[in-house]
Amino acid sequence: MKLGGGITNQFALYYVRNASWFSSDGSNTTFLVGISGLGASYYFSPSAPSAYILAAIGVGDIAAPFESDIQSETGDATMIGGGFEVNDHLHLEATILTTEIDDSSGFSNFTLKTSSIQFTINYLWY
Repeated sequence: MKLGGGITNQFALYYVRNASWFSSDGSNTTFLVGISGLGASYYFSPSAPSAYILAAIGVGDIAAPFESDIQSETGDATMIGGGFEVNDHLHLEATILTTEIDDSSGFSNFTLKTSSIQFTINYLWY
């Protein structure tokens, strides 16, 4: 999800919420790792079709939404990527989402680092 607006015809600034699902090795637990933060996109052309790049920085989080005994944790997250606005509103996008989350529960001290590659088709209202 991106919620914001265009500063110019080629630059957008927005709040971003993005996440990836994964399962841990040897476990039936499904985790959600994501970013909530500030993102920006730069379009190489002021109108479609146009390639663009994007970046985001914010709070990273991990949770097991289908488990009752696993607490969520937070840390740092970044996202970079690029895409192509095929026509007005329709975008093909590839991103890399990375997080670094420290366990603050006190039961076990660890740092969880994740990376995920995402390929998406997006529709942008403007």
